[in-house]
Parts: sequence; C-alpha cells; structure tokens
Amino acid sequence: MTLLKKFDENGQEIGSPEDVPINETNFQQYIEQYGKERAEGYKDAFADIMKEISGMMTGSDKFGEFANSRQVIGRKVQIFHNEKSLTLEKLVQLLSDSKLQP
Repeated sequence: MTLLKKFDENGQEIGSPEDVPINETNFQQYIEQYGKERAEGYKDAFADIMKEISGMMTGSDKFGEFANSRQVIGRKVQIFHNEKSLTLEKLVQLLSDSKLQP
C-alpha cells in the first residue's frame, strides 16, 4: 500500500493504491487537499525511514566503517519491517479507539 492516493479534479480517487507512485504531484495534491501541517507527518516519517535505511547499509568496527553484506542488510531490513509492522498495528488500534478525542 502506498501512503498517498491520486485524485482527479473532483477529488475522486484514481486507480488502486498499489499502482500510484509517491511523487511530487501526489504530494502537491495531498498538501492542497489536507494542508501543510498534516503533510509534515509524511516528511517526518520519510526522514525517519531514510535514517534507518542508511544505518542498515553500513556497519563499523575497530577498523572503521564498511558496507554491510547483502545478508546483513537483508536481516536488518527484516527486523526493521517486523518492528514497524507492530508499531503500525498499535497505531491503527489507537486511532480506531473511540475513547480518544481529536
């Protein structure tokens, strides 16, 4: 599932979420529809993801920094995916909780 959906001039969703790329046009449409403040959350989320991915690509030891092997990167990606999936599930539960107020 992509984070942003594509809309036509009438605000109707175009296509399925799977075939909509995240790009500048979609961000612009999102900002126009929901405002800059709400879009800040996407910026922060992408920055966090990029920081995590950058950390997966390299390692370091007493001799300095080095590129991680495919196996190490794959293992780190799997761990990252599992952790973020659980976090997302918890967030969805919190947001759907009727006791929480906006």
